[in-house]
Amino acid sequence: MFGQNLKKLRTSKNLSQSKLSKILGISSSTIGMYEQGRRFPDQTILTKIADFFDVSTDYLLGRNPQNPPTEFNNATDAMEFILKLPTVMAYGGYDATKLSDEEIIYFANDLLQQIELISYKYKKK
Repeated sequence: MFGQNLKKLRTSKNLSQSKLSKILGISSSTIGMYEQGRRFPDQTILTKIADFFDVSTDYLLGRNPQNPPTEFNNATDAMEFILKLPTVMAYGGYDATKLSDEEIIYFANDLLQQIELISYKYKKK
């Protein structure tokens, strides 16, 4: 699915594999392998691709995310939400498995508010 979505985005902007590879700082053969499903980008390149085409990584990966809840009231649902966000866990410096139930709920609700603010910002454009 990733390769198909990448090719669709690339061709929609009339970009050759060579041109896109220069923009992303990788080889054109790597772009070809991505599109053929023979290779998969690391998180850094995946993020660069999403940023360049102004799409989510979920879109690139072929996921159809459902709308997140507007608030969490229990730690189990909050933890499940947090653990689905690998960039938060990897780069935020948090180990959600060591938080109390109250901290988990607070953290998840704070993330929801941030998502809502970002969504509102882009809806205004």
